[in-house]
Amino acid sequence: MLGFEKSMWLLFDIVKILDNQTTAISSERLLQLLGYSNITQVKKACQELKDLITTCYAPQEMTLAISKRHGMRLYHESNCSFHPLFNQIASKDLAYSIYQTLLFQRSVSTDTFFEQHFISLSTLRRKVKEINQYLNTIGLHITLGQRLTIRGKESMIRSFTFLFLFMLHRQMSNVNRVTDSSPYFDLAKKLNHSLQLNFLDYQEEILAIHLFIATSAIEKNQHINFSEEDFPYIEAIKFPKKVNFLPHWTEDDWKFLLLTMHNSNLANYDSPIDLTAIQFPELDRDFATWVTLFEKYFSPFDTTQTEYLYNHFQKMYLASFFLKTDQKLLSAFPGVNFQQNEQLHSYYLKQFDHFWQAFSAQCGEWVNNHFEMQSLLLCQYFLPPTEFLPTIHIYFYTDLDLLFSANTQNAICSYFASNYIIKFVSTVEESDLVIGTLHPLRSQNLLSKPLIIIHGLLTQHDYNHLEEIFHQLLA
Repeated sequence: MLGFEKSMWLLFDIVKILDNQTTAISSERLLQLLGYSNITQVKKACQELKDLITTCYAPQEMTLAISKRHGMRLYHESNCSFHPLFNQIASKDLAYSIYQTLLFQRSVSTDTFFEQHFISLSTLRRKVKEINQYLNTIGLHITLGQRLTIRGKESMIRSFTFLFLFMLHRQMSNVNRVTDSSPYFDLAKKLNHSLQLNFLDYQEEILAIHLFIATSAIEKNQHINFSEEDFPYIEAIKFPKKVNFLPHWTEDDWKFLLLTMHNSNLANYDSPIDLTAIQFPELDRDFATWVTLFEKYFSPFDTTQTEYLYNHFQKMYLASFFLKTDQKLLSAFPGVNFQQNEQLHSYYLKQFDHFWQAFSAQCGEWVNNHFEMQSLLLCQYFLPPTEFLPTIHIYFYTDLDLLFSANTQNAICSYFASNYIIKFVSTVEESDLVIGTLHPLRSQNLLSKPLIIIHGLLTQHDYNHLEEIFHQLLA
């Protein structure tokens, strides 16, 4: 993926897994959790990871303990950032050096590049071919001749550069290429003040990355030209006047920065651009479809949230003209966890799958797999999974007294409260399953309902059996 070596992704995945463990695990267990590679590669990668952690952190900040007897466990302080480690892992890969060079220099002497990196021309050619397999899908391409050059629309190069830096580094201060980030922070603060954006510090960090990318391009005389872009709305958007402290920027450079900021969907941020005069027929149709299907598969939509949802749609729609974000790519990077919540109830995910299949069959081509993940997050925002639990109807019979019956029913409701709504019913016909404290009499008709026999107080085995039946009922 992206032309990076499999060994880099393996290290990233190992970090993800180890950070989710509360006890030491063996190499064999780690391999099982990975679901790929082999035990030799895993042990080698763990030793490399241990060495990298030693290089990046003091022992009290982070350490990877490896023991033949106890296995391995990752320890780190709660305020310790993983980004120095991620930067170190990525920077060891040749693909990282190619990206870092071409995204900012755009073109370099081929001889100079492979001499500086102590590689052969054949190695460079192979790596460029691997990188192009991804870049070609987003309209970019690296050519290799006397010079090593990246080609494509300027808007696409800048959009991809931001995605690349943000996924790997997250903060301007983490970007290895920048020895002094203060000029970009100063620009971000001036712009924040000039446009009255009311950005917080972390938002200024993101703005500083955008400014670094744009400034680096403009210094190489690479400018945005909307006349060459397939973006039909630029003339209808109202932009604030370009600030005077960006004298070398063209109007199109300025507009693209503001449009990119708008599309980044920063929290608690009032965009300085005005889109009210624009009609978006395709977007409006897909928006209406989304809301209709949400109400069909989940619950009535809260109309007070209409503006928020539409603005979210609008930003993703506008961003799709410049770069279609790949969810698989985002999920591969450890810096930002965009992966599906593994703890989310299968009932909710099953309902979302029905919703998404219906929506994707009707929506426009701008919708992609990243919007699918965004839709899941939106569904959870409007209807938290705790408010959309499946209901299980249970018929309970016992030869014991009323207090025992009430205690047992309360225990079952309490145990499954976070995942199911349990309702006890008075007839077998109304039930999904039957629980009893003795075998049913021959005269009792259980209508082939699942049956669990408990003996006195509920045991963990009883709860496990109930969970298995619940899963079967909802499959």
